[in-house]
Amino acid sequence: MRNPNLKENLFMQNFKRVYALATVAMSLGLWVQRIYNWENRAKSAIALLMYIFVVVSFELYMVPMFAAIVIIYEFLARWVGFKPFETWIMNADQQDQVSKEEDNEDSEDFSLTAKMKMVLGVCQTVQNSLDIVASYCERVKNVFNWTIPFLSFMAASVLITGTIVVYFVPLRWIILAWGCNKLTVKLRNPEYEENQELLNFLSRLPSDVELNQMRVITKRLLQEI
Repeated sequence: MRNPNLKENLFMQNFKRVYALATVAMSLGLWVQRIYNWENRAKSAIALLMYIFVVVSFELYMVPMFAAIVIIYEFLARWVGFKPFETWIMNADQQDQVSKEEDNEDSEDFSLTAKMKMVLGVCQTVQNSLDIVASYCERVKNVFNWTIPFLSFMAASVLITGTIVVYFVPLRWIILAWGCNKLTVKLRNPEYEENQELLNFLSRLPSDVELNQMRVITKRLLQEI
Protein backbone atom coordinates (compact mmCIF):
# COMPACT_ATOMS: atom_id res chain seq x y z
CA MET A 1 0.00 0.00 0.00
CA ARG A 2 1.35 3.43 -0.95
CA ASN A 3 2.21 5.96 1.72
CA PRO A 4 -0.34 8.82 1.49
CA ASN A 5 2.14 11.35 2.89
CA LEU A 6 3.74 13.83 0.49
CA LYS A 7 7.35 12.94 -0.26
CA GLU A 8 9.37 15.82 -1.62
CA ASN A 9 11.89 13.72 -3.56
CA LEU A 10 9.18 11.53 -5.12
CA PHE A 11 7.13 14.59 -5.98
CA MET A 12 10.07 16.26 -7.75
CA GLN A 13 10.95 13.03 -9.54
CA ASN A 14 7.42 12.67 -10.89
CA PHE A 15 7.35 16.35 -11.82
CA LYS A 16 10.56 15.96 -13.83
CA ARG A 17 9.05 12.98 -15.63
CA VAL A 18 5.97 14.97 -16.59
CA TYR A 19 8.13 18.00 -17.46
CA ALA A 20 10.21 15.90 -19.85
CA LEU A 21 7.08 14.72 -21.65
CA ALA A 22 5.68 18.26 -21.69
CA THR A 23 8.93 19.53 -23.21
CA VAL A 24 8.57 17.14 -26.14
CA ALA A 25 4.92 18.15 -26.58
CA MET A 26 5.80 21.86 -26.49
CA SER A 27 8.63 21.26 -28.96
CA LEU A 28 6.17 19.54 -31.29
CA GLY A 29 3.84 22.52 -30.97
CA LEU A 30 6.66 24.95 -31.76
CA TRP A 31 7.68 22.81 -34.75
CA VAL A 32 4.11 22.95 -36.08
CA GLN A 33 4.07 26.70 -35.44
CA ARG A 34 7.26 27.17 -37.50
CA ILE A 35 5.68 25.20 -40.33
CA TYR A 36 2.53 27.30 -40.01
CA ASN A 37 4.53 30.57 -40.09
CA TRP A 38 6.48 29.49 -43.20
CA GLU A 39 9.83 30.23 -41.55
CA ASN A 40 11.35 27.64 -43.89
CA ARG A 41 9.38 27.71 -47.13
CA ALA A 42 10.75 24.41 -48.38
CA LYS A 43 9.71 22.53 -45.21
CA SER A 44 6.31 24.26 -45.12
CA ALA A 45 5.67 23.43 -48.78
CA ILE A 46 6.59 19.78 -48.16
CA ALA A 47 4.34 19.72 -45.09
CA LEU A 48 1.46 21.16 -47.15
CA LEU A 49 1.90 18.53 -49.89
CA MET A 50 2.12 15.76 -47.29
CA TYR A 51 -1.03 17.04 -45.59
CA ILE A 52 -2.94 17.01 -48.87
CA PHE A 53 -1.67 13.52 -49.71
CA VAL A 54 -2.54 12.12 -46.26
CA VAL A 55 -6.04 13.65 -46.17
CA VAL A 56 -6.90 12.53 -49.71
CA SER A 57 -5.58 9.00 -49.32
CA PHE A 58 -6.18 8.42 -45.59
CA GLU A 59 -7.59 5.08 -44.52
CA LEU A 60 -8.03 3.67 -41.02
CA TYR A 61 -5.28 1.07 -41.45
CA MET A 62 -2.75 3.92 -41.77
CA VAL A 63 -2.98 4.70 -38.04
CA PRO A 64 -1.30 1.47 -36.81
CA MET A 65 0.95 1.56 -39.88
CA PHE A 66 2.27 5.01 -38.93
CA ALA A 67 2.85 3.87 -35.32
CA ALA A 68 4.79 0.86 -36.62
CA ILE A 69 6.90 3.10 -38.88
CA VAL A 70 7.80 5.33 -35.91
CA ILE A 71 8.79 2.30 -33.80
CA ILE A 72 10.93 0.84 -36.61
CA TYR A 73 12.57 4.21 -37.25
CA GLU A 74 13.43 4.61 -33.56
CA PHE A 75 14.97 1.12 -33.66
CA LEU A 76 17.13 2.14 -36.63
CA ALA A 77 18.01 5.41 -34.89
CA ARG A 78 19.19 3.47 -31.84
CA TRP A 79 21.20 0.76 -33.61
CA VAL A 80 22.14 2.19 -37.01
CA GLY A 81 22.80 5.79 -36.06
CA PHE A 82 19.89 7.65 -37.63
CA LYS A 83 18.73 10.95 -36.23
CA PRO A 84 16.14 10.24 -33.46
CA PHE A 85 12.60 11.36 -34.15
CA GLU A 86 12.62 13.64 -31.10
CA THR A 87 15.46 15.75 -32.52
CA TRP A 88 13.46 16.39 -35.69
CA ILE A 89 10.95 18.48 -33.75
CA MET A 90 13.41 20.13 -31.33
CA ASN A 91 15.64 22.85 -32.71
CA ALA A 92 19.22 23.36 -31.57
CA ASP A 93 18.36 26.02 -28.98
CA GLN A 94 15.81 23.79 -27.27
CA GLN A 95 18.19 20.83 -27.23
CA ASP A 96 20.92 22.99 -25.66
CA GLN A 97 18.46 24.28 -23.04
CA VAL A 98 17.34 20.76 -22.12
CA SER A 99 20.94 19.53 -21.84
CA LYS A 100 21.90 22.52 -19.68
CA GLU A 101 18.96 21.88 -17.36
CA GLU A 102 19.96 18.24 -17.03
CA ASP A 103 23.56 19.24 -16.28
CA ASN A 104 22.41 21.74 -13.67
CA GLU A 105 20.21 19.14 -12.01
CA ASP A 106 23.13 16.75 -11.78
CA SER A 107 25.71 19.28 -10.62
CA GLU A 108 23.77 21.56 -8.26
CA ASP A 109 23.04 20.65 -4.66
CA PHE A 110 19.83 22.49 -3.86
CA SER A 111 19.29 23.70 -0.35
CA LEU A 112 16.12 22.89 1.54
CA THR A 113 14.80 26.43 0.95
CA ALA A 114 15.42 26.20 -2.79
CA LYS A 115 13.68 22.84 -2.95
CA MET A 116 10.68 24.16 -1.03
CA LYS A 117 10.42 27.16 -3.37
CA MET A 118 10.55 24.83 -6.35
CA VAL A 119 7.85 22.60 -4.87
CA LEU A 120 5.64 25.63 -4.12
CA GLY A 121 6.16 26.89 -7.66
CA VAL A 122 5.12 23.54 -9.09
CA CYS A 123 2.07 23.41 -6.82
CA GLN A 124 1.07 26.90 -7.94
CA THR A 125 1.44 25.88 -11.59
CA VAL A 126 -0.68 22.78 -11.02
CA GLN A 127 -3.29 24.86 -9.17
CA ASN A 128 -3.52 27.40 -11.99
CA SER A 129 -3.68 24.64 -14.61
CA LEU A 130 -6.52 22.91 -12.77
CA ASP A 131 -8.37 26.23 -12.55
CA ILE A 132 -8.04 26.77 -16.31
CA VAL A 133 -9.23 23.26 -17.15
CA ALA A 134 -12.15 23.44 -14.71
CA SER A 135 -13.18 26.89 -15.96
CA TYR A 136 -13.30 25.83 -19.61
CA CYS A 137 -15.22 22.65 -18.76
CA GLU A 138 -17.76 24.70 -16.80
CA ARG A 139 -18.07 27.19 -19.69
CA VAL A 140 -18.81 24.33 -22.10
CA LYS A 141 -21.47 23.09 -19.67
CA ASN A 142 -22.96 26.59 -19.47
CA VAL A 143 -23.35 26.64 -23.26
CA PHE A 144 -25.79 23.74 -22.97
CA ASN A 145 -27.44 25.25 -19.86
CA TRP A 146 -28.36 28.45 -21.75
CA THR A 147 -26.62 30.53 -19.08
CA ILE A 148 -26.08 33.23 -21.73
CA PRO A 149 -29.04 32.69 -24.11
CA PHE A 150 -27.57 34.64 -27.03
CA LEU A 151 -24.32 32.66 -27.02
CA SER A 152 -26.16 29.34 -26.64
CA PHE A 153 -28.41 30.29 -29.57
CA MET A 154 -25.33 31.18 -31.63
CA ALA A 155 -23.70 27.84 -30.78
CA ALA A 156 -26.87 25.94 -31.71
CA SER A 157 -27.08 27.80 -35.04
CA VAL A 158 -23.47 27.02 -35.89
CA LEU A 159 -23.92 23.34 -34.98
CA ILE A 160 -27.07 23.05 -37.11
CA THR A 161 -25.29 24.71 -40.04
CA GLY A 162 -22.32 22.41 -39.56
CA THR A 163 -24.62 19.38 -39.51
CA ILE A 164 -26.15 20.39 -42.86
CA VAL A 165 -22.74 21.07 -44.42
CA VAL A 166 -21.28 17.74 -43.24
CA TYR A 167 -24.39 15.91 -44.50
CA PHE A 168 -23.94 17.18 -48.05
CA VAL A 169 -20.14 17.61 -48.23
CA PRO A 170 -17.75 14.70 -47.47
CA LEU A 171 -15.81 15.24 -44.25
CA ARG A 172 -12.53 14.48 -46.05
CA TRP A 173 -12.92 17.51 -48.31
CA ILE A 174 -13.93 19.76 -45.42
CA ILE A 175 -10.78 18.80 -43.50
CA LEU A 176 -8.71 19.27 -46.67
CA ALA A 177 -10.08 22.78 -47.30
CA TRP A 178 -9.72 23.77 -43.62
CA GLY A 179 -6.13 22.52 -43.39
CA CYS A 180 -5.01 24.09 -46.67
CA ASN A 181 -6.49 27.41 -45.58
CA LYS A 182 -4.75 27.20 -42.20
CA LEU A 183 -1.39 26.23 -43.67
CA THR A 184 -1.37 28.89 -46.40
CA VAL A 185 -2.86 31.84 -44.54
CA LYS A 186 0.57 33.10 -43.43
CA LEU A 187 1.89 32.67 -46.96
CA ARG A 188 -0.99 34.68 -48.41
CA ASN A 189 -0.96 37.30 -45.66
CA PRO A 190 2.23 37.48 -43.53
CA GLU A 191 0.60 40.10 -41.26
CA TYR A 192 -2.27 37.80 -40.35
CA GLU A 193 -2.78 37.31 -36.61
CA GLU A 194 -4.09 33.90 -35.62
CA ASN A 195 -7.48 33.90 -33.95
CA GLN A 196 -8.71 31.02 -31.79
CA GLU A 197 -12.44 31.27 -32.48
CA LEU A 198 -13.49 28.50 -30.11
CA LEU A 199 -11.43 29.80 -27.17
CA ASN A 200 -12.63 33.34 -27.82
CA PHE A 201 -16.23 32.11 -27.80
CA LEU A 202 -15.76 30.17 -24.54
CA SER A 203 -14.01 33.12 -22.90
CA ARG A 204 -17.24 35.10 -23.27
CA LEU A 205 -19.07 32.56 -21.12
CA PRO A 206 -18.78 32.66 -17.31
CA SER A 207 -17.54 29.75 -15.25
CA ASP A 208 -19.45 28.54 -12.19
CA VAL A 209 -17.13 30.50 -9.90
CA GLU A 210 -17.75 33.70 -11.88
CA LEU A 211 -21.50 33.04 -11.82
CA ASN A 212 -21.44 32.71 -8.01
CA GLN A 213 -19.41 35.91 -7.73
CA MET A 214 -21.92 37.75 -9.94
CA ARG A 215 -24.82 36.46 -7.83
CA VAL A 216 -23.12 37.69 -4.64
CA ILE A 217 -22.41 41.11 -6.16
CA THR A 218 -25.97 41.42 -7.51
CA LYS A 219 -27.41 40.45 -4.12
CA ARG A 220 -25.30 43.07 -2.34
CA LEU A 221 -26.30 45.76 -4.83
CA LEU A 222 -29.97 44.93 -4.36
CA GLN A 223 -29.59 45.05 -0.59
CA GLU A 224 -27.92 48.47 -0.82
CA ILE A 225 -30.74 49.76 -2.98
